[in-house]
Amino acid sequence: LESDLPYVTIGQPVKASFTSLPGQDFTGVIEHTKLAINPKSRTLSVIVHVENPNHALKPGMSGLMSIQVTLAKQAVVCPLAAISGSPDAPFVFLERAAGRFDRRAVKTGSRVGNQVEVLDGLFPGDRVVVTGTGLLTALFPQIRSKPELGSDLKISQESIVQTIRSKPMKSEANSEIIAQGEVETPVDQRHFASSQVEGRIARILVHPGEEVKAGQVLAEVESLPLHNLQLDLLQTKARLKWTLEKTVRLRDLHERQVTSRVDLWKSETDLELTEQSIAEIRAKLRSLGLDQATLEALEAGGLDPGKRSSSTTIPIRAPANGRLDHFEVVPGQVVRPSGPGQTLPSEPLFEIHDRAKLWVCAHVRERDASRLRTGLAATVTFPELPGKSVKGSVVRISPVFDPQARVIPVWIEVENADGRLYENMQARASIKLATPGDQSLQNSK
Repeated sequence: LESDLPYVTIGQPVKASFTSLPGQDFTGVIEHTKLAINPKSRTLSVIVHVENPNHALKPGMSGLMSIQVTLAKQAVVCPLAAISGSPDAPFVFLERAAGRFDRRAVKTGSRVGNQVEVLDGLFPGDRVVVTGTGLLTALFPQIRSKPELGSDLKISQESIVQTIRSKPMKSEANSEIIAQGEVETPVDQRHFASSQVEGRIARILVHPGEEVKAGQVLAEVESLPLHNLQLDLLQTKARLKWTLEKTVRLRDLHERQVTSRVDLWKSETDLELTEQSIAEIRAKLRSLGLDQATLEALEAGGLDPGKRSSSTTIPIRAPANGRLDHFEVVPGQVVRPSGPGQTLPSEPLFEIHDRAKLWVCAHVRERDASRLRTGLAATVTFPELPGKSVKGSVVRISPVFDPQARVIPVWIEVENADGRLYENMQARASIKLATPGDQSLQNSK
């Protein structure tokens, strides 16, 4: 679940059991995760490698997987039902005496079943409310957004008045815009790698979730069209050699006035066309991925099979730096070409995301749209990542409104240095509005 993401990392131990194999447990570790959260189920797919020595596991089997996120020998725990409030500001109701309760802010940790680890705020022996917390929340004064430790439920009328007077409303010019949104990967940071020639996957040199560099070989494709193209190059080179010798002889005969100039011109034209054909074949082979050294070795060997050094595979290279998403490509799989001029449809094999910087698409209400500007500073928090807050700025504002929700999409660029942000993750953006004399606002205009 999206709410469990703070506790899940690559390399954690896992225990799996399957319905069709009762009583058997399989252990492994998390190898990688997908790069996007499923927007419908609000879940992230986690891939685990397990040993299968007896071949008992079959593709398609279903079961349960338990991820060991932390190991604490001693911990303060309380029932999950006692935790109230939002994920970033949880609290419990602590019983002080019969009919008297405190609202105590707590810091939570791992969750195991219906028990939650409490890192700060409670001590062993404290009594907390597990039934009727909703009623207590409604009855407890909401004046204090951050109640102090030990604050009593009973507050005098004088303190209520003083509290209200000590919290004057901010002026409209200095307020912030609060908007809900989701994390997105910018289009220019999402890259795809495909085969440029029809063939079969011979080798896969990377793993899902791996960080790759631009130009790195991801896989190799064994292709008969590639082999035929190399033979065309060698045959054209042989024809070039014969045409060149013929042209030299005709020039000599023409100088002795033995042959006509028309025959010489025709031979010279054939020579130019053959040279152009060789240049085109070389360019096509280089575009497919053959390097200059391979081409030179191929042409040096000629048509002699014993000397020829032809390449039977073509590499699929990473188009940019980034992290590989989960892929289903397997050796032996038939792939189709992609690119302009191809009759068959494109078939992306690998997807690479540059996740160093991501966007948060926030939905701002229509009444606040007139105050938006690109370049405005923003602070983004994430409901499922308590305590995580990142700074960003508005980089794009949609030119049209959503006619049904009456909101306008706004994109905020944020850093993702620790890699904890995933596409479609829920976010909450606080966009700080610039004052009339703010220099950054004037520059953005």
